[in-house]
Amino acid sequence: MPSPAPIAVTRHPDRFEANDRRVIPRFFAVGGDTRLHRILERVHGLTDARVDELLAEVYDDFRPRHRRIELAFDRHFGYLLRKVPQLADLPENRRRLIGSYFTMEYTIE
Repeated sequence: MPSPAPIAVTRHPDRFEANDRRVIPRFFAVGGDTRLHRILERVHGLTDARVDELLAEVYDDFRPRHRRIELAFDRHFGYLLRKVPQLADLPENRRRLIGSYFTMEYTIE
């Protein structure tokens, strides 16, 4: 089979730039109950210091694009709480870390 002919490409100076104002945090359903429970078990196995460390990294990543990202994490954790009511007694930092694992960014354009 012969090689395809090269394609002529013309480059233009126009560039697409990211616009952080058009990115929203959205709930991310990771799959079935088995996967959900594996994630919860992993977070449960973390030390308090590691939870704080990971949450700080998550905040560093999300906060430049989202004011009050913790509200989205709380909301997403709330969705999980309906499915796994035993999570209600967790401290705030674990709740938010879990909520962050179920958060994805969605670009509206």
